[in-house]
Amino acid sequence: MSEVSRSLFLSLSDVNYTCPFVPAEWIAAHGLKPNRIRPSGDSSDVRAGLCPYVHRFLQTACGTGDACAVVVTTVCDQMRRGAELIRCECDTPLFLMNVLATWQNANAWGLYRSELVRFGRFLEGVGGVRPSKEDLAECMVEYEAGREVTRAARLDAKGVPVALLGGPMTDADMEVFRILEKCGGGVVLDGTEDGERTLPARFNRRGLRDDPVQELVDAYFGSIPDPFRRPNSMLYMWLKESLARSGARGVILLRHVWCDNWHAEVDRLRDWLEIPLVDVVLGAGSAVQHRIEAFVEAIG
Repeated sequence: MSEVSRSLFLSLSDVNYTCPFVPAEWIAAHGLKPNRIRPSGDSSDVRAGLCPYVHRFLQTACGTGDACAVVVTTVCDQMRRGAELIRCECDTPLFLMNVLATWQNANAWGLYRSELVRFGRFLEGVGGVRPSKEDLAECMVEYEAGREVTRAARLDAKGVPVALLGGPMTDADMEVFRILEKCGGGVVLDGTEDGERTLPARFNRRGLRDDPVQELVDAYFGSIPDPFRRPNSMLYMWLKESLARSGARGVILLRHVWCDNWHAEVDRLRDWLEIPLVDVVLGAGSAVQHRIEAFVEAIG
């Protein structure tokens, strides 16, 4: 990143987002600060008709005074609804990024690229600067180096090895890790939205030199497995390789009650997996702890 971009990065406001299909390095290359949010807040005051996770995201993303923008994608229908509320009730500029579910044709890849370009113009409009090809490539290399540290840091699991799978988690949902530790389980694979499943693919160095924007398209849109994708075969390919490498004895699927994409996968996963799976609905109070404790005891 150039010195000019660095100085802007240090002085300008956050761009708040949560979806893994939003490239952090694209935001940073424009001289702004990517802030991928893990929502906090109490679920007792959830707005009627709105997913608790989305409700908390809106509270967190729009409740910070230092944000210059909020970014939401079309990956989740509830997030689309959240975008409407942001437009009506929040003064922070909003960018709604279209991410198609289909991915096996050139038009879908082209749309994602055009959305990145449109997103870039939006970032310039909220105080960012247009990066050169060289600055973008340099920023991408820096972010990839940070992800390599994450990949190399294997989870030091003690106890019964389990894999986590599922969608996004709030601060309160991180209690799952404490519950697992307390009942003798250890996470050997984190396939939630905040874990290794949503890390983009490694960049091709020749592609970085020739067309870094296309490298972003390939690494994010072309590589991140998710149940919203049609077909979602990429998710099962990732699971097959990752579970075999992890040595997990069971899978804990963590989802919020409104998450239809993950809910729809429960029966198929049970049939497809060669190890047991338990479906845990986050935010269900003591039932979460009881289900996890019983599952760990059963597979231990």
